[in-house]
Amino acid sequence: MKKYFILTIGLITALAFTSCKSAVTAQDVLKQESKANEATQTAQEELIELAQMKEQYSIDGVKAEIKRLEKEKSKIDKDIKSLEKVSHSSTAEATQGLVGDLKAKSASISKKIETLEAQPKENWAKSIETINQSIAKLQQEVKAITANISAPEE
Repeated sequence: MKKYFILTIGLITALAFTSCKSAVTAQDVLKQESKANEATQTAQEELIELAQMKEQYSIDGVKAEIKRLEKEKSKIDKDIKSLEKVSHSSTAEATQGLVGDLKAKSASISKKIETLEAQPKENWAKSIETINQSIAKLQQEVKAITANISAPEE
């Protein structure tokens, strides 16, 4: 019994010494830290680029809608002018209602254009600042994790 006990203790001790050897070196950790820093920098650049693209997309969308509405209004205004030139009495009465409807539609489009032009453009500066803060925090955490590791002297 004592013999098995001593063998078991010896086996446990041998396993403990052999399992403590680590294959990870300080240099490996520093390489991983460098990769993490590069990845966070790339992520930061891509997120800022995305925010700027979203901002430009919203500006371009508003401009395109304004342009479309201005074209529509221009067509309606041409129709109004041509209908107002009608001088024959029987057709003039019939076209008055149509002219009134077209003028109302033109006014409605003008209001829509004014609303779109007055709409503040989306500002993604706050989102970009949040991105920068998150990345800085992440970089600090990486530095904190690897703070106790120093490069081996060669």
